[in-house]
This record gives sequence, structure tokens and C-alpha cells, in this order.
Amino acid sequence: MARRKLIPDPLTVIADTREQLPYAFNGLSGRGGQSIEVVRRKLNVGDYSVAGCEENCAIERKILSDLYGSLGKGRARFQQEWERARDAGYKYLGLVIETDLLSILKPPDHSQRMTPLSVIRTITSWSVKYRICVWTVGPRRAAETLTLRLLEFCYAYYRRRDGDGND
Repeated sequence: MARRKLIPDPLTVIADTREQLPYAFNGLSGRGGQSIEVVRRKLNVGDYSVAGCEENCAIERKILSDLYGSLGKGRARFQQEWERARDAGYKYLGLVIETDLLSILKPPDHSQRMTPLSVIRTITSWSVKYRICVWTVGPRRAAETLTLRLLEFCYAYYRRRDGDGND
């Protein structure tokens, strides 16, 4: 019996138009050798999704200083984004942070509004409350690779049955 092709070629990654330094996925290909096409389009939630799963899968990318800022003075907007995703029924939410956990415990110099403990408590509690998978991975290239793999698995998992991923 032939295996059904789960990932299209090219795999179309959607990068939100508000993403300031979007991943290009240069030199990366899909697990089955698929090419990667990046399309800039406004997303309702997150910085990245994959065509065909925009309402199921969202990945937010943060660098360390942006994480502190988003949980400090940008907290209300950031929390509203996760609430919007939860209320819309997103099936996968990821937060990819371009650093390791130990670096999160050392705040950027310009961040006096949030303590490292507050940041850790917030991302931990939100991971439960909003069902966000939090990934701390650096450097940028590693985070870019992880983001691509997450999007591939989202596409394969949520589109595998009758095109809608219902179990």
C-alpha cells in the first residue's frame, strides 16, 4: 500500500507581515526534501503558520529582549493574542524563544520592569492556561530549524484525515 504524501512540495510557510526579522528558511528543506516557500501575509495569531493550517497552528517567535518587553509593558496585547487563539480553537500554539533557559534568568540590561522570576512564572502559567508549547532554543538558526519542523508536523498531523485533521 502506497503511503500518502503528507507534506506538499513546496511547503508554504506563512510569515506574518508584522514580523520584523522573518525567517527565510534558506538552505532548509522539508523532511521529505520538499522546498520551502515563504509568503508574507497577516496572521490572526503568531508570527508563523503553514498554508492550509492557519486557523489550527500558530508559532510566535521572540528574542530575549522582546520576550521581556512583551511580558512587561506589552503584556496586555501579548496576553490578548493568546486568548484570541484559545477562543478561536487553535490546536497548536508554540512560543519559540531564541535563547536558552539560563539566559532568560539573566534579564537584558534595559529591562527593569520584569524580573527573571516573573518571566519564568508567566511563561509557565501561560503554557498551562493557553496550552502553549514553550521552546527555548538558540541560536537563531536552531530556532528557525525548529520552527520549520513544528510547522511540518502541524501540517501533517492536522491535515492527515480528510484534509481537516479531525480524529
